[in-house]
Amino acid sequence: MFDLRKAPVAKVLIPFAGGAVAGYEMVYPVSLLVIVLICLFIWLILVNLFLQQSGRRGLTNLVFVSLAFILFVTAGYGTGMVTRPIDPGLPERDQVMIRGEVLEEPYPGKRNWVVEMKLTMLVSSNKSYYTRTNLKVYMEMPVDSILPAAGETWQLYGQLLSIRNSGNPGEPDYEAIMQRKNCWYRFFVHSGYPEIRRVEDHPKNRIRAASIRKTISDNWNGETEAVSLLKAVCLGDRSGLTDDMRQSYSAAGGMHLLAVSGLHVGLIWWVLQHSLAWMVRLLRKELYRALTIIVLLWFYAYITGFSSSVSRSVTMFTFFTMARMIDQRTHPVNGILVSAFVLLLINPGKLLDVGFQLSYAAIIGIVTLFPMLRSLLKVKNRFLKWIWEATMVSLAAQLSTAPLVVYYFHQLPAYSLLTNLFAIPLLSGLIALFVISVPFMTMGVLTGLFNELLIRMGNVMNRSMEFVASIPGAVIGELSLDQMSLFMLMAVLFMGIIMLNYRSTFPRYGMLFLFSVMLGWSSWSRYNRLHSAEMIVSHFNGCSLVTFREGLQVDHYSWYRGGSTNRYMDQFKSMTWNSRRYETRSIETGDSVHMQGVISTCRLVAPGLWIVGNDRIKGWVITALPGEDHLEILSDRPGDFILLSCEPQIRKSFVYKGAVSCDLIVDGSNRNWYIRQMQRIEGPIHFTGHQGAYLKRW
Repeated sequence: MFDLRKAPVAKVLIPFAGGAVAGYEMVYPVSLLVIVLICLFIWLILVNLFLQQSGRRGLTNLVFVSLAFILFVTAGYGTGMVTRPIDPGLPERDQVMIRGEVLEEPYPGKRNWVVEMKLTMLVSSNKSYYTRTNLKVYMEMPVDSILPAAGETWQLYGQLLSIRNSGNPGEPDYEAIMQRKNCWYRFFVHSGYPEIRRVEDHPKNRIRAASIRKTISDNWNGETEAVSLLKAVCLGDRSGLTDDMRQSYSAAGGMHLLAVSGLHVGLIWWVLQHSLAWMVRLLRKELYRALTIIVLLWFYAYITGFSSSVSRSVTMFTFFTMARMIDQRTHPVNGILVSAFVLLLINPGKLLDVGFQLSYAAIIGIVTLFPMLRSLLKVKNRFLKWIWEATMVSLAAQLSTAPLVVYYFHQLPAYSLLTNLFAIPLLSGLIALFVISVPFMTMGVLTGLFNELLIRMGNVMNRSMEFVASIPGAVIGELSLDQMSLFMLMAVLFMGIIMLNYRSTFPRYGMLFLFSVMLGWSSWSRYNRLHSAEMIVSHFNGCSLVTFREGLQVDHYSWYRGGSTNRYMDQFKSMTWNSRRYETRSIETGDSVHMQGVISTCRLVAPGLWIVGNDRIKGWVITALPGEDHLEILSDRPGDFILLSCEPQIRKSFVYKGAVSCDLIVDGSNRNWYIRQMQRIEGPIHFTGHQGAYLKRW
């Protein structure tokens, strides 16, 4: 039975985690010296109270607990503040030369090859910078058609740009996500310059994770998708996964298989435990095998990049192995929370990471819900019992992670239970074969045999996922949750776990209270939507999207310069304005002269000049070089805004006459030459590429 009293570390973890997040987000900036002095002062008071209370309870005990809580919150705040990544303040938009280490294999993007680099040096026209920040590098095919390899050091020449959000409502905060990874800038390489060269090949005196991954993966030869799968599930390198593979695994409910997690680490631990049994028989001690397993697990965590799920799993199995070595047992929940505390102590920003949240939600769900789900049916046959337990493990993990999956990904896989029944045995065999094959393939022994077996197993897994994803109704899409609803659902789940394990009436009243709050919040949110209206000009490179909303009715009008961003725009509309919450109508402007939405209208007045609006607001959309006829029209019929879409050439006199009494919006472009041209115009201009979506609400 799940018992919180057997997990005392929760009393430390909860206040420490809260303080760490506050410090990481810098709610109230405080000097580190002040925090240290406060912690020292509280600690001295706690020591004095502990020595004086002599087992007495009452007010002294209450004061002791309160001060301890404040101490852990303050310590967490200081830890979060110290470990928070800081913007190095590099020269944005300048032509600079950089030098850094390639962290992963390049993968093809929409227009360029994309690679992540650890920046060590940057040289601008008048200053040099030495930093350890990460960069997202976008480059064309380099000189001599040589792409950077993982572990190499390259020198590149190009332009540095800050990572910014699109600013569209409902989209993820990509800027904050990258900043937590200490990645603040994008770098666009200018090809053909002599400064672009490889400075250092794989050095012999350093063991780099990227180099080790490349050395192992070079032994795998076969279909590209099979090799990409092996890199993902064995080495944690998902850069080679194609969009089709990601979509298939997502629809089939197997995305968790592509990320190295507790399942993978547990299988590796099991293989090592049995393959190193000879050490116990030979050396007559469990100590040497345990230490070897711990070292190999942490070495594997280093190779895979210390992701949240791997770090959590390796920490847990380290404690588990040490407990077995000293013949001590600990409650699984306590081990889970200890690993979380260790990871947050090192990097409090992990608490805000999606992988960290999903990983711990899944493992806590398995530990707390699986025993009850398993007891629902008694199965005596060994094979059927294994199937039943595997199904219940998967169900427990899905129940505990469902709110997070809906909140972050806006969908749920319908056949994930079916997927796990055959995918987990396949993955178990693949991981076991991988662990066994590494020593042989490193020495060049039986390389062909192991390669053939691994590639075939990878192909079988890929084909299985494609089959499940092709079944009608594989994905329940267009789901949405706000932060308040997510918090309440997770609280309901936690109360449900307590209610199933304890016979106290408190969890039942807590469940009723939370359900009441959820119903009230849902009603209030719907009331606000029904009695509000807004107009939004979203940001997409190469196109414009103008949205009108009144209550639950939504009209979208889109203008395109090119078709490369159509898919991203459609994805944005389906996620943010899904049909489960709004009645939407999408209109692509083309050869039509008049377009009628549900609550708005759009009409072509002259070539490249459109008028769009409703009874609350109206404006002009300019998509071509305006002429004298445009000036006359705008002078006679002024609007509330002018939207420049698809980079039309604008004369200074035109803007003064047409936009003197309205907002000027520049949308669908982040190219420097156009921004510089528009900045020569006096007056307020809203650049959606830098300021986010343009929004008016009523």
